[in-house]
Amino acid sequence: RYVLNYIKEDFLMHDYNVNSIPMLPKILRKASLLWLLSLLILILYALYFGVYPGFLTFIGVCAALIANSTAAGGGVLFVPVFSYLELSTSVVVGTSILIQCFGMSAGAIKWTIRLKERQVASKEYVENIKKLLFPVLIGVASGVYLKDIFSLNLEIFFSTLSLIFASLLLLQTWMYSNERLIISFSKRAEYIIISFCAFVGGVLTPFISLGVGELVAIAMMILGRNIFISVGTGVTLASVSLLFSMPSIISSGNFDLEILLFAAPGAVIGGVLAYRITEYLGPTRLKVFFSMYVFLVSILMLLKS
Repeated sequence: RYVLNYIKEDFLMHDYNVNSIPMLPKILRKASLLWLLSLLILILYALYFGVYPGFLTFIGVCAALIANSTAAGGGVLFVPVFSYLELSTSVVVGTSILIQCFGMSAGAIKWTIRLKERQVASKEYVENIKKLLFPVLIGVASGVYLKDIFSLNLEIFFSTLSLIFASLLLLQTWMYSNERLIISFSKRAEYIIISFCAFVGGVLTPFISLGVGELVAIAMMILGRNIFISVGTGVTLASVSLLFSMPSIISSGNFDLEILLFAAPGAVIGGVLAYRITEYLGPTRLKVFFSMYVFLVSILMLLKS
């Protein structure tokens, strides 16, 4: 605890820049120490509680890192893993939503704090949340209602949408790297497009435990918005959609309490660390890494189904 507090205070005292070469060895040494300590804690945790709970906590950390550094939502990892554990569709989605309530909320708080330090980014970020909050809530309410009427094949539906998300993100990355012009819209038209994506993402959330973060962040990036503001907005709106979906999950009892108890703490840890991952990887590598991961998982799920 003493070493971790020392590292935390040191990071808060210094505004480290990864591109600053003299600082890099020092950062890497401390980052390596932190990861080694984290690995040791996970090993001891697994030995004390058992391999299965330790595995669930590790999955929670990984899912939250991916979710909060890309706005993808932890469902991109939770849904495939829980499906392989042979849980029912409703329990897979419900457990995924409840775990993400912890991880995405922690990530949203971290993103808000970091973006608040940048005055221009903070102003745009707050405006985005105010404008898009209503479409997200209406979408989630519609999704909760429609879920009781329609039933979907989770694996096929999830995989198909994930492939579409990843393809759009790769397309946007390719257009930027080749300096190709993206069709520009008026601010009003952009607001309508992003609001529509927020609404559709809200409808999808009760069905597959993700949607808002991906659609909003990808739409904003395709329209040329700053990647940090796009991801931060996506993470925060995703956390709101998940929290709004939580009462219906708890009332129906469609969740696995054991998985929730062990995976939720890991999700909180991943949510807090995710902003650093985003800063370190940078926009292009982050989007390519996420797209490749989603492609792989989606193809594996389609083959399984």
